[in-house]
Amino acid sequence: MSALTIAKKAIREPLLHFVLIGALLFGLEARLNAGTGSHRLVVSKEVTASLSEQYAVSMGRPPNEAELGELITRWTDEEILFRAGVARGLDKDDARIRERVAQKMTRILEEGVLLAQPTEPELHAWFDEHEARFAAPPLVDFTQVFVAGEGDGAKSRAAELLAALRGGAEPAGMGDPFQGGRRYRHRKIADLATTFGEPFIEGLSEQAVNTWELRSSRHGQHLVRVDSITAGAAPDFETARRDVEKHHRDAKRAEGVAKAMNRLRAEWTVVRE
Repeated sequence: MSALTIAKKAIREPLLHFVLIGALLFGLEARLNAGTGSHRLVVSKEVTASLSEQYAVSMGRPPNEAELGELITRWTDEEILFRAGVARGLDKDDARIRERVAQKMTRILEEGVLLAQPTEPELHAWFDEHEARFAAPPLVDFTQVFVAGEGDGAKSRAAELLAALRGGAEPAGMGDPFQGGRRYRHRKIADLATTFGEPFIEGLSEQAVNTWELRSSRHGQHLVRVDSITAGAAPDFETARRDVEKHHRDAKRAEGVAKAMNRLRAEWTVVRE
């Protein structure tokens, strides 16, 4: 993006933003490249505990070490963006200071990434390297009966219902209410993993149609009947061209932002208590 384009956009923003972006154009790169780890950022025990508690509330379990490390990295990145933004005056007259400033600073980094138009060979090479991403995945239709809980009582009840279903009982009215409903249609198996967890989808694409199987998730016990499987399809470049261009552009922008973020990180020494 040219300086003229950025300036035109800034004119429509409050004066503070105009001044900020002007300063960015002439001084941001030098300031980012000058990082020597001279700043100090402490991740306190209170912050770590708060991040762990928020994760546990959301996921139903405390984070493991790798997950906690990711949470801390995300927090420190946001804090670095926040402080860098405050140093540039982005926090003035802003009610949602921390979040808003970090978002603004992220947008500035994104706008500073100049993307060249990829050549046809580059797009084809990108498609070949990430071919699986553009394939049409298999889709599954299934019906479920849900039993809440993970204890012996829930598992015993689920086993009784499974026997009844395999004996020809109709699923309507059986089990406990489930927020997602009873019938799922044309669902990507990868998306189901996000909703239910990895154990739920194990062997799902190979499960025989019109048979009932017991599957567990983070929510409880699920008696699942696969109603149909729609086979996936191999990717075709011309069909997927628009998606290929978008993914290529997004990846290159993300690479540029990551490099800019690394230069910002270099200005800070992060200490974890």
